[in-house]
Amino acid sequence: MIESPRRAMITGGAGFVGQHLAALLQREPTEAAIISLHRPEDCRIKCWEIDIRNRDGVNSAIEAFGPTEIYHLAALSAVQDCARAPRESFEVNVAGTLNVLEAAGRLKTRVRVLVVSTGRIYANSERPLDEDSPTEIDGPYAASKLMAEYVRAFAGPTVEVVIARSFNHFGPAQSADFVISSFARQIATIEKGLAEPCVRVGNVDVERDFSDVRDIVRAYLLLVRKGLAGDIYNVCSGKAVSIRSLLDCLLAMSTAAIEVRTDPARVRQGELKRIVGDPSKLMSETGWRPEIPLEVTLRDTLEHWREEISASSGAAALPAATRARR
Repeated sequence: MIESPRRAMITGGAGFVGQHLAALLQREPTEAAIISLHRPEDCRIKCWEIDIRNRDGVNSAIEAFGPTEIYHLAALSAVQDCARAPRESFEVNVAGTLNVLEAAGRLKTRVRVLVVSTGRIYANSERPLDEDSPTEIDGPYAASKLMAEYVRAFAGPTVEVVIARSFNHFGPAQSADFVISSFARQIATIEKGLAEPCVRVGNVDVERDFSDVRDIVRAYLLLVRKGLAGDIYNVCSGKAVSIRSLLDCLLAMSTAAIEVRTDPARVRQGELKRIVGDPSKLMSETGWRPEIPLEVTLRDTLEHWREEISASSGAAALPAATRARR
């Protein structure tokens, strides 16, 4: 029996994780397409420019492409953004998930859907958090992500949903709204002589479970192909590292003399001291293992920002007429 070719659709495909997942899928024998608010630069795959809240638009795109697997990444993912816009976080993260599952159900063919949730929904614990650990809601982001998990109850009989609870991850092209990417951007800006030699930080003595985004998207692919429908999987390294140690590693990669200064505006009140997940279930059922050392991830992230800062500062130095032609 000849298997039908895989057709993979990524929602939020122009985002940080979406771009890395699209790159991975393009190395597979898989036809890929994305739904995104904006078309990425140099986009070489089919793209529907649609807001995930647009129920009819999402349905039309999924009907037109006919995916066999959907990676639902589209979300309002910055904790601070969700806190500032709780209604938008609900509309994007919860109603947007329902739009995707409803559209998948209308295809009348078997579809695997990965719904990406977060490790932030777990309650505080000194031990590694597994999928049965208690949950605790600490704000609109975690609340919207947990509600999005329950939306799987609305999936039709032909839709097989797998939940990924992802812990912290970073890598090249991540927004500077996130802590490690913010450090890397500040260092690259200082190296270029565009800022005073001072990295501003929040609480760097907390410990988190960090992974490379390229390891994370490999886990997503394996969960769609091998995960058990209806199940939940932690996607994490299983190791806690302090943010201070990652900052120190980045600083050691720079030849600039840089001061570290705590900025009260960056300090989150009530922040948990340590969060680490247990990836045993993911590993045993899919064979996934993290492959990229965090030192490599840090260097790649810093190099990305060096290139970005160089390009933007170079463009700013050009005459306006020259910039307009680029």
